[in-house]
Amino acid sequence: MIVFEFEAEVVPHHAALQIASRNSEGHRVLSGLEQCGVELQRVDASEAEAGTKIPAQLEDFYRTQHPEVLPAKEALVKAAGEQLVTLYSQNVFPYMKVTWGTHPNHIGHMSYPGCFRCHDGDHATKDGGKSITQDCAACHNLLVVDEAKPKVLADLGIQ
Repeated sequence: MIVFEFEAEVVPHHAALQIASRNSEGHRVLSGLEQCGVELQRVDASEAEAGTKIPAQLEDFYRTQHPEVLPAKEALVKAAGEQLVTLYSQNVFPYMKVTWGTHPNHIGHMSYPGCFRCHDGDHATKDGGKSITQDCAACHNLLVVDEAKPKVLADLGIQ
């Protein structure tokens, strides 16, 4: 079964779909779920309508695009549809004009530009003389850099 358990962690949208498409051992359980899941999160529907549209469209996707999957993994497809509805209800609020990806997660620089939205060398003064620095230490207090087992992480109870 596919289960979302993100606790209090902020998970970027695409990462939620990657997690959802894998089992507890990290193996992909349904091919095409990530790509289709992104499209289904963009469905134009109220939360109530999404509860029926998303599972039906997911089943249709597997019936037409991956016909070998549906007969063998019908229960997984059904569970994935239910989980995609849950993800939709937690991230999409049509009445507030909040859609999938309206508010990207700018933490880090793997999924989104993060700091480099502004610290990209392109944001400069009118005369072009100064730009926002790309030196991480300008905004961040770097406690550890390139240490295998830093003591500070143990002190904080993280490692």
